[in-house]
Amino acid sequence: MIRESNILRLAMVMEDSASTTLDKYICKLVETVLFYDEQPSLDAVDISIKISDQFGLTFDVDEIKRALNKKGSGRVINLSGLYSTSLKANKQIASLQDPLDALRGHISKYAKISSDIDDEQVFLDCILSYLYYCFNSTKKNLLNLLVNIEINDIEPFSPSSDMASQINGFLVWDNDEKNKLIYNIIVSSYEYCMLTTKKDSILSKRIFKGKRFILDSNIIFRMAGINKDERKFVADSFVRKCKEVGIELCYTSETLGELHRVITSNVKHIPHITQLHCK
Repeated sequence: MIRESNILRLAMVMEDSASTTLDKYICKLVETVLFYDEQPSLDAVDISIKISDQFGLTFDVDEIKRALNKKGSGRVINLSGLYSTSLKANKQIASLQDPLDALRGHISKYAKISSDIDDEQVFLDCILSYLYYCFNSTKKNLLNLLVNIEINDIEPFSPSSDMASQINGFLVWDNDEKNKLIYNIIVSSYEYCMLTTKKDSILSKRIFKGKRFILDSNIIFRMAGINKDERKFVADSFVRKCKEVGIELCYTSETLGELHRVITSNVKHIPHITQLHCK
C-alpha cells in the first residue's frame, strides 16, 4: 500500500496525461525515485525496491528494464547496469511544484479567510489523513472529494466534529488551483488501480490457474539467497507472481536429493577452505 506521505508525489508523477501506457508510467516512477534519491545512480533491483517502498507498487527487474529500454530514452541513462536521470529529466522534474508545498500554500490562503483553523500544520496532517483514507478505500469515498458531503457521514474516518467541519469547508472552498490538486489526486487513484492490476492480471489468472511449475535446484538455491542478491530478488519476484496467478510450485524427490548432496558436499569442503586460509 502507498505511504500516506507519498500520495501527493504520486499525483505529481501521474499528472502528465501523455503517460497512458504501463511502460511509460514505470519510467515516470523510475525517474521520480532516481531524482529524489540520495544516491547518484541505482541498479534495477534497488529501483524496484524503492518503488515498492514509496508507492506500494511492485515491478520486477525485467519489467523495469523493459520499460526503460522502450520509453526511457533521453531521460534515464544506463551505465553498466546503473541508472540515473538525464539533465533533461532533472530540469523537468525540478521545475514541477512540490504538491505538498502547493497544499500548504492553499491551506495558508484558506486560513486567511476562515477563522476556524488555529494550527495550519495540524490541519495539513488531518487533510493528508483524509486524502489517504479516500485514496485507499472505495470509489464512492474518493468521488466524495468532488462534492459537498459531510465527513461525519463517512466511516471509519472519524475526526472531531470541529476538524470535520474545517475539512469540509476547505474542500468546498471555491479555488481553482486547490480544485485542480484534488482532481489530480482522484485521477492518480484510478491510474494507481490500473498499475496494480497491470491490465493483464485477470487474463493471466485464467491461463495459469491450476497449473504447476516444477522447480529445479538452481531456482531453489537462488530463492535461498545463494549467489547474487539480484538472482534472489528475481527468484522471489517469480514466486510472488506465481502465487498471484494461482500457479502451484513443486519440486521432485530427485531435486530434493540433489539439494542435500550439494549442501552436504559444500559443508564438508568448509574445513578444507578454512585450513588453506590459515596457512
